[in-house]
Amino acid sequence: MCVAGAASLALSLLAGVPLGAQTAHYTPAVVTLGSGLSTPTGVTVDGYGNVYVADNGNSVIKEILAVNGVIPASPTINTLGSGFANPFTVAVDGSGNVYVTDYGNKQVKEIVAVNGTIPANNPTIKVLGGGWGFIFGSAVDGRGDVFITNYGANQVAEIMAVKGVIPASPKINTLGSGFNIPAGVAVDVNGNVYIGDQNNNAVKEILASGGYTTVNVLAGGFNTPDGVAVDASGNVFVANDGGNEINEIVAVNGSIPASPTVLTLPGSYLQPFDVAVDLSGNVYVADRGNNAVKQIQTGGGNFGAMNVGTPSSSPITLTFTFDTAGTLGLTAVLTQGVPLLDFSDAGGDTCLANTAYTAGQTCTVNVNFKPTAPGVRSGVVELLSLSGAVLASAPLRGVGVGPQTTFATVASGIAQPAESWVVGSGFSGPGGLAVDASGNVFVADTGNNALKEVFAAGGWTTVTTRATGFNAPNGVAIDGDGNIYVADTFNNEIKQIVAAGGYTTVNSIGSGFLNPYGVAVDASGIATAR
Repeated sequence: MCVAGAASLALSLLAGVPLGAQTAHYTPAVVTLGSGLSTPTGVTVDGYGNVYVADNGNSVIKEILAVNGVIPASPTINTLGSGFANPFTVAVDGSGNVYVTDYGNKQVKEIVAVNGTIPANNPTIKVLGGGWGFIFGSAVDGRGDVFITNYGANQVAEIMAVKGVIPASPKINTLGSGFNIPAGVAVDVNGNVYIGDQNNNAVKEILASGGYTTVNVLAGGFNTPDGVAVDASGNVFVANDGGNEINEIVAVNGSIPASPTVLTLPGSYLQPFDVAVDLSGNVYVADRGNNAVKQIQTGGGNFGAMNVGTPSSSPITLTFTFDTAGTLGLTAVLTQGVPLLDFSDAGGDTCLANTAYTAGQTCTVNVNFKPTAPGVRSGVVELLSLSGAVLASAPLRGVGVGPQTTFATVASGIAQPAESWVVGSGFSGPGGLAVDASGNVFVADTGNNALKEVFAAGGWTTVTTRATGFNAPNGVAIDGDGNIYVADTFNNEIKQIVAAGGYTTVNSIGSGFLNPYGVAVDASGIATAR
């Protein structure tokens, strides 16, 4: 539990000082999504968090609906279309169209979305191409090209779209060679294709460059690998059917190295057939032997959206596992570097201060969420050692919905704020600004080529310079640790001003831009510029 006397310690640790080797790790929770499935063999997820399932035993395609990006405990489940016969796998594109390998009918089908949604009654279903044998996996890229595995012919095929639409008589390309019962298929943002090569017990990559002729073995030693998925960082996930486990082939700097690390993800599975990954890094499994779809919550605690000022109905429990023996000094629950704000310790933890844990032992932290402002709210749970080093961490996320300010009066039909005032002074053509969780305002003072902070204490009258050396700085963002990111426009760089030590360290974390004006940072601390 985070106590007041430990706040400054936790803040300094989160602000970027060297933390040392971690001796514990966050263990993702594994939850079952929905019910009523029969030998599900395919799973995918769209950008809104909705999950699509090839419900093989029931010969239907189902959609498990997310609410504000999160699948609730008792979700709404829709059946999409009809006429399938033991469908194997499913894929969804950015427009909401759903692609199915209809195994029993030996057809590839598209369930057509209207304005991003599959109609509830009698949706249009198109048959893509023809003459397929024993088809297995399916995937779709950003251009609308559909990739399938035709394991009866040991082929990987690409059904070509024209301006994002598969025509009535599409062009079909064969990709790579040397497969022995190719099963699952996935495609990354660069067009590279990943295959679960069953009888070779390997996962392979077909490179887009050179016309899909180069095939690399990413990792071997699996036991009948079926479904595959790839995330935005290049990590590849595998439904290792014969091994009854889900594996991750770990990328380094966006690429799978020659001798990669292969992890086993948590959870108990029976003949897992397919795997998918969402934008937050959560992994979804078609656990056919258990008649279930499961979610491995790698993205930490996600509360979804809640009204501003409304507390969560129940806490989220985060589990941590100690890799080596050690003593826990303190648990800190922070919101953007500040304790007891949006996220708070709900009590009842088994991660206890001043307690020794053995290797392999687990403990839990219970977290509540009460958004104090609209928009995305980010936080973290930290386990700290007696010396103040971070042993393990898990991200927190929630979304505040509704107004932040109550307007007192209405003049000429327009709501007026009860009070307004000038924040700081002495700027020259100020560009972007950002506000931290304590209300302090960070301003890109463009004309003075400086980053300045206006302190909330005292009514935003005290201004101090935090960093200089910019050339027309503009966009400003703040991460959950209090570090500041600045779009240094005419230096064509993104710079980070580290909170630890009083904002004295300035790092260049990106270059090669052309006059970047904006910058944003996500809950994982990844900065994006435009």
